[in-house]
Amino acid sequence: MPSSPPSDPKHQMIKGFLGTSAFNEADRIRIAKPAPTEVMVVRLEVEELHEPEFLQAVVYWHTRRGSKTMPARADLSPADLVKILAKVMLVDVLPQAPHFHFRVVGTNIADWIKFDATGQTLDAVEPENYRRMLFATYMECVGARTPIAHRILWDSKEVPHRYKRLIMPLAADGRNVDMLLITSVAEPFEEATAYWRTAKNVTRY
Repeated sequence: MPSSPPSDPKHQMIKGFLGTSAFNEADRIRIAKPAPTEVMVVRLEVEELHEPEFLQAVVYWHTRRGSKTMPARADLSPADLVKILAKVMLVDVLPQAPHFHFRVVGTNIADWIKFDATGQTLDAVEPENYRRMLFATYMECVGARTPIAHRILWDSKEVPHRYKRLIMPLAADGRNVDMLLITSVAEPFEEATAYWRTAKNVTRY
């Protein structure tokens, strides 16, 4: 079977997952900067996530960590996640500001959110309140050193977003988080909108 051509999105994502640059500079980024109207987050228990993408991701994380607190990126293979790779992000945790670097952004996520942050750091993300939400929730996982889940509403002038997200920490030494493996799944708009009308324990940004 012939190998995937370099222009194939799945081929690009696997290269990024393995630590190889997958984009030419001209293709790197198209950041959308819509004026924000609202960003809201509710923390979920991981067990509340029933979508098959989340189930595959969390079982894989636990399987690969073995007896360690967390698996390392070296313990993972993109081939094992091929069915959900388009909904996965791999984010480097940096020791100093801007603290996070987007190594891989799945094609479904980039298309849906209307920007591809692959190769960029967190400070490239707009709008500002969405960036603050990402920073706060990513840091939450870094501190917890265990998978955490959220339900997120982000409305902009261009596109309303309703999605669930699972963040799972990775650590080369098994102790200090140096990457985040993130899975995001869009929700049906009407169902999610009904949830947010009565949502409790909401954090607003």
